[in-house]
Amino acid sequence: MPDVPPIGTQASRRAAQAPDAPAITCAGRTITRRELDESTNRLARAYAELGVRQGDYVTIVLPNSIEFLQAAIAAWKLGAVPQPLPTSLPDAEFEAILALRPRALLVGRDNPHGEIPSVPADFTPDPALSDAALPEMVSPVWKAMASGGSTGRPKLIESGGDSRYDTAAFGAGLGVQEGDTTLVSEPMSHNTGMIGATVGMLLGHLVVMPRFDPHEFLRLITEHKVNFLATVPTIMHRTLPVYHANPDAYDLSSIKRFWHVGAPCPPTVKEAWIELLGPDRLWEFYGGTELQAFTIISGREWLDHPGSVGRVVFGEIKIFEIEGALSAHPKVLSCLVVGVPDEDLGQVPYALVQADGLDEADVIDFLKDRVAPYKVPRTVEFVDTPLRDEAGKARRTKVRDEVIARLAQARP
Repeated sequence: MPDVPPIGTQASRRAAQAPDAPAITCAGRTITRRELDESTNRLARAYAELGVRQGDYVTIVLPNSIEFLQAAIAAWKLGAVPQPLPTSLPDAEFEAILALRPRALLVGRDNPHGEIPSVPADFTPDPALSDAALPEMVSPVWKAMASGGSTGRPKLIESGGDSRYDTAAFGAGLGVQEGDTTLVSEPMSHNTGMIGATVGMLLGHLVVMPRFDPHEFLRLITEHKVNFLATVPTIMHRTLPVYHANPDAYDLSSIKRFWHVGAPCPPTVKEAWIELLGPDRLWEFYGGTELQAFTIISGREWLDHPGSVGRVVFGEIKIFEIEGALSAHPKVLSCLVVGVPDEDLGQVPYALVQADGLDEADVIDFLKDRVAPYKVPRTVEFVDTPLRDEAGKARRTKVRDEVIARLAQARP
């Protein structure tokens, strides 16, 4: 995209256009566009002195904060690649991800073996370093996210093209406009948080939550008149009782587009948010971190097609059930996995299995080595008859409804 400047240049141009406009607010502190630009120019020079060059990885191990975004912008200004990691990663997983690819700098955490230069979370560049503009540089990819993948083995995902990222076009597709205020409640070490923060920061005023709290979530929307946000069903679920306990304390009228992503949303939770916001302001996005394909659906469309995740708007999607892994067991004759409601997570997998000589522990142990932990069924029910017809088809909706009804009857 030769007509689109790289992200670092976009940040500098925003500063030149509106130097005193708020850029980022987090934990009660706000920095202007000028402050963000000048501080990241100086930080980029400090990183360069430590050896960071174009195309290098800069691994950022910081909580949601202004410092996180300053580190990312400094990397972009050098043509390097920000590679965020959760601060909670245990040493073994941290080292496994570091071993996947060389990197030039760690921000916020030391390398366990001292082989990679690092700076602490509170690193401050030498004040003598210039805060003037740097030469324009393009990062070969604009971000590299880490994932355990379906097998639990770590991998790095480079997606989205180089740092000549068309923020305005992508934002318009999501419903973000110039001058909007965006709230990020998700960890920026995850794809949703990283994309939301980058788009929100470059197009308008970004409000960042260091950690989720339902009262603070609602207060920030009200105080800053938030226009756009993307979050997950768990946060939606935990926020509802707080809002309903004191609805007059909060104002959600500024929200123009509210997206939920990452996991199935319980119908009751979705219906409650549609009632709060209206069907045209609540939207769902379904896709992977790699962004090779995704679907979207509005609240209005969902009311007509409950349970749907919408139409494929990019790429091609084929759904693989947990059932593929389970069917590989030689003693499994047939199987079916459905999602059942969970108060906290939205849905969890429930497996029905026709098998010869297996118990629940056998099934769960078999799957633990083959699918990600969240895909391992919470419950395994054994049946005596085949779960599919001769054509291999199953009446999945009917089976799921029957399972949910039985679970409801079994509750005290």
